[in-house]
Amino acid sequence: MNRKLVIARYGERTLIVVYEQEKAVSIQVYEENSSLVGNIYVGKVKNILRSINAAFVELSDGQICYYEPKNKKVLYTAQNRADKLTVGDELVLQIGKDATKTKAPLAKADFNLSGRYLVLIYGETGIMFSKKISDSGWKEKWEQKLKPFCPENCGMIVRTNAYDATDAVLLKECDRLTEQMRRIVEQAIYKKCHTRLYQAPSALTALIRDFHTVDEIVTDCADLAEMLHETFPGYQIRLYEDENLPLYKLHALEKLTRDCLSPKVWLKSGGYLVIEPTEALTVIDVNSGKFTKSKNPNGTHRKTNMEAAVEIARQIRLRNLSGMILVDFIDLKKKEDQETLLSYMNQLLCQDPVGAEALDLTRLNLMEIIRRRIYKPFYEQMGGRLEWSGHEK
Repeated sequence: MNRKLVIARYGERTLIVVYEQEKAVSIQVYEENSSLVGNIYVGKVKNILRSINAAFVELSDGQICYYEPKNKKVLYTAQNRADKLTVGDELVLQIGKDATKTKAPLAKADFNLSGRYLVLIYGETGIMFSKKISDSGWKEKWEQKLKPFCPENCGMIVRTNAYDATDAVLLKECDRLTEQMRRIVEQAIYKKCHTRLYQAPSALTALIRDFHTVDEIVTDCADLAEMLHETFPGYQIRLYEDENLPLYKLHALEKLTRDCLSPKVWLKSGGYLVIEPTEALTVIDVNSGKFTKSKNPNGTHRKTNMEAAVEIARQIRLRNLSGMILVDFIDLKKKEDQETLLSYMNQLLCQDPVGAEALDLTRLNLMEIIRRRIYKPFYEQMGGRLEWSGHEK
């Protein structure tokens, strides 16, 4: 797959745009260390809500996070403590989701260390493989090779990228992650409460690391270009220095940003989408608009819905929409058409690296989609509101 990253200054912000097959599929605002996701801390339990099996835990700088205990191994700093979670307990937690407008950051006890090829997880056991790796012989070989390296109380996930890596590269990353995990576990019991045990890579570094391939990275930020050269020495990284034509204008990022902040998205057929995020979920409405060519209404609806599915999958990723997403497709009368649409939607969503799935179509023809919530949606990164574009077609 042809993949290119453009990192460009746009006003007071720096935008990161991912292009696949020369089409923008992701845009976000770059802010160094603005996210807590991936950081590991020694936290202290401040309050326990027994009725919902949850707790509020204080991290560094008075930051309060939300924690739901699971039936998994938890790393506590004190050896002699009650079996149940109690106020005052100190434990190691990792931030899994950033705070939203009304919710504190979400923390988890099964903290992990992610590499390009492997993920080491505390509280798990065994070697697990990406669903996209189907070679059973290869998996059996690496399960036996990696099992001896897993530290106590830890499991390992072998990522899709690992399949094309050399043995030496995989084993080198395995050594690095296991040594890093060993230090965190050993140091946790000696560190003061609220200590940050691990600083996660920036969202930009994690984004590049998680891609299987990146053909080119172009930026007009000299400091970022230098950092990327050091972090990813094998990548093609180009510093853009044409003052007469800024990088954001060369790639029409002003229009892309405006389009991503508009609720209305036009389809080539003349139909359109209306995207409305709310506090609890995101609602997407599909309209046939000007597309009335077919004499068969079902044919029109079917074609519009299939075209809309492609654009919805792209917009979800482009705008970083997450959580629960409800799509109001144009009514399809035939059960087989509904099943075809659901299957097609999942084919499109499986290409999303964050992880998304279309669960079902309700009796009202609302498609239920879920997507992992990690970073803030793009409209929140840009100020927290959607705006109608200034023109209609």
